[in-house]
Amino acid sequence: MRKIDSFKIFNLRPRYIKLTSALLMLLVGFMGFSQVRVPFNPRASVYSPSKTIYNIKGDFTMIGNTNLTLVNYGNSTNNSNNDMRYVDVDNDINTLNSSSATLSFSTENGAIPDCSKILYAGLYWTGRAGSENTFTVNKEVPTGNYSTQEVTDTNQQIYDNDLIPNTNYSLDISSSGNSSNWALTYTFTSSGAGNTVVFVYRSNNTLTVSVNGGTPTNVSTSSINSDNAYLSTPYQIFSDSNYTLEVARLRRQNTDRAYVNIIYNETVPETTTITKNYNKRKVSIKGPGATNYTEITAGANDIYYPTNSTTYSDGYMYSAYAEITQYVIDNGLGEYFLADMALVEGDGGSTGYYGGWGMVVVYENSKMKWRDVTVFDGHAYVIGDTADHTIDVSGFKAVQNGDVHIKIGMMAGEGDVGITGDYFQILRQSDNTFQNLSHSGNSTTNFFNSSIVTGGNTRNPNLQNNTGLDISMFDITNTNNSIITNNQTSTQFHYGSTQDTYVIFNVTFAVDAYIPDIEGEVNPITINSVPTMSPPYVVEPGQEISYTLEIKNKGTEETNNTVIALPIPYTSTYQDLSISYNVYPPFSTSNVPYFNPSLGATGSIVWELGTLPVPSDPNTVLADITFTLVATTDCNILTNPCGSVVALDGTISGTGSTSGTTFSQELIQGFETTGVCVGEPIATPLNIVIDSTDYVQNNCSGFNAVRDFYFCNIGTNPIPISEVQAEFPVGTQFFNEYPVDDDSV
Repeated sequence: MRKIDSFKIFNLRPRYIKLTSALLMLLVGFMGFSQVRVPFNPRASVYSPSKTIYNIKGDFTMIGNTNLTLVNYGNSTNNSNNDMRYVDVDNDINTLNSSSATLSFSTENGAIPDCSKILYAGLYWTGRAGSENTFTVNKEVPTGNYSTQEVTDTNQQIYDNDLIPNTNYSLDISSSGNSSNWALTYTFTSSGAGNTVVFVYRSNNTLTVSVNGGTPTNVSTSSINSDNAYLSTPYQIFSDSNYTLEVARLRRQNTDRAYVNIIYNETVPETTTITKNYNKRKVSIKGPGATNYTEITAGANDIYYPTNSTTYSDGYMYSAYAEITQYVIDNGLGEYFLADMALVEGDGGSTGYYGGWGMVVVYENSKMKWRDVTVFDGHAYVIGDTADHTIDVSGFKAVQNGDVHIKIGMMAGEGDVGITGDYFQILRQSDNTFQNLSHSGNSTTNFFNSSIVTGGNTRNPNLQNNTGLDISMFDITNTNNSIITNNQTSTQFHYGSTQDTYVIFNVTFAVDAYIPDIEGEVNPITINSVPTMSPPYVVEPGQEISYTLEIKNKGTEETNNTVIALPIPYTSTYQDLSISYNVYPPFSTSNVPYFNPSLGATGSIVWELGTLPVPSDPNTVLADITFTLVATTDCNILTNPCGSVVALDGTISGTGSTSGTTFSQELIQGFETTGVCVGEPIATPLNIVIDSTDYVQNNCSGFNAVRDFYFCNIGTNPIPISEVQAEFPVGTQFFNEYPVDDDSV
């Protein structure tokens, strides 16, 4: 359910206030020609808007498929100047185009895919379908039902030894006599029920018929000569409820044959007309086990939709994006369908029509290697000449020693299987030159060639030629760390074309990394002064929740400038003077934890630990802290029909003293003790449900759920979204207008 909250901002000075948002992003540069319509930048999740590099034990994966294919498919056939048709595999009459791909995760180091945690999922789709962003398609489609109809095939030509279609009969033609006194015999024989009927056509222009060897009788003709005998009335050889067979004409000229009429019943699929009002910013998705599709809408600025009214038409190749992290978390691993992309069938001319979708998922698993993963997107229209482009990537930090493994994924549109000259390269640090890349489905001189190479996952359809859609995910050979070496923090990608024209809109990059391993485990110890047992936990409005947080260094190096930050959930308040703490050898610090009411909209508990040592036993607790929160009594929150929880999370951040690697790791709430994921950390947030039924009935009747925010003497300075964002659930999106529609930003 999508819930739109309204809120008011008050300024004690009577002047207009503009609400803006700020986003901290990884440093990325993009150089090239003017065909870069949307600069490539790292994509951050709405659930972690400041995180643009995922420093994780884990990886990324990609899936996707095409929703448009050739009417006459060929592995080497381009979509240009060829008829295209919808791919539709979901057996749903309500969708005109659909395809599927199966999401799966790595089993590296014995990792169990079902135990992996999804951190981010982004959905992309691209196509070429004319100049307008919205259009209507009408199409006749089968309903799944069948009906019987009578079909009459007249004057069907049947030759010697032919089987007569839709009947049990065959025809044998033989001749006798000489050129002046000849006879042709046409024998109709049934393989089932039915008489044997013999016509004799003679040189004296007579025609007789006999049934089952009986006495021949004359057949009336409307015209007869040495070439043709036309029957006055078609002669019925056989008739029942299944078919009727009649002879209308016998022919001697050139090749002997009979002309017959066949009347039969045919079972045909029933059809209906489906009308779709397509929008290039909208698609429908159905995850594993889902019964119905969910409509997904890309933001007005995500990513690029050229039309007649835009500065550049770029062949009307569009690309779109929407975050679907929560949807993929809810649906998990398995087969995903993507349907009703804004595409058209037919011949798209010299460029051709194409269309398909891709998904990138970032996930973590405690058994996997450390990696830095970054998802970039934008929109570059690469013209088939000497155009080239470079993406600068910085902010990661490759592993300190040993081999550095590199993985890359990308999505592009309109790369043709039969047109060469397009390439994708990475900068080789050993000699500062660009190295051509390729994978198992392409070549260095035809990189974007309509191939989908995503680790062998199941797709429907599973085509070699995806007629304009490229999705690839592959490892880059890094012999002797020649491309990326230990401790490297930046690289470049370079791509272009000498012939082919295409759009590229996603590049995802992963590199082996080292991250200091600091663990913070938070748990509730009492609720309303009663010791907690095991989840699920429940609190009532106004009751206190006491927590404890334990800190360990499980890594191989000390960390400097180590800081714990615990944002106070918007559904609770901090209980003054409730913080207590302990430190244990070999750790010591003179810094004390404190509550900072100005850090975030609802304040944060902060502990600047400083340098965190490496103990001899990685399970040694170096410090702990306890504190108390009070569940909200705010009717504006408690009357939310979606329910309320105190959702506590936090981070531990710092810098490795040896590696110099910065880190920011989320807290955990313990480890799995049952099931297949025993030993896996349980991620935060730690959710405690607020049972507010009685409180709302007694205190919130007739409440008007409009939130008021007061800001004093702000002058002309805009109020950043961060000032109010923490007052809403994680993942809340803010728009530039109300009510929200398809054009809202």
